Amino acid sequence: MSETKLTKARRWRTACALVGVVTLLGACSPPSDADDTSEGSAGQRTEADFCSARAVLRAKCQRCHADPLQNGAPFPLLSYADTQVIERSGAPRFEKMRDAVERDYMPPGFLKLMPPVEPLSALEKATLLEWLAGQPPLDATNCE
Repeated sequence: MSETKLTKARRWRTACALVGVVTLLGACSPPSDADDTSEGSAGQRTEADFCSARAVLRAKCQRCHADPLQNGAPFPLLSYADTQVIERSGAPRFEKMRDAVERDYMPPGFLKLMPPVEPLSALEKATLLEWLAGQPPLDATNCE
């Protein structure tokens, strides 16, 4: 194997290990006490929340988190159900996603793809984090 391929493989293994650590840390987080779901509360999730997040997922995440998976992505992010899968750690995938976005781990700048992977804009990051925070998001089927 060439030196470049070895370096890429090492970087990828390191990135995968970091995802594992992030997942474990998320599983050890204390539960959220935001159980107020009255209209207008910070804990409420609406269809617009997922629809806005889905637009970001399509623009920035689904290049790799597709079906079939691309560039070593570990899971698809094509539907609401994909975000709700319970990981081996016992935590829902949306918590793993939140940790990756908060830490600017995703989208990965270390992958040398053409065209290059674009980082999340401040608005895209805020949209995802708002949707991923707090209580589990509600299903939304009418985003079009």
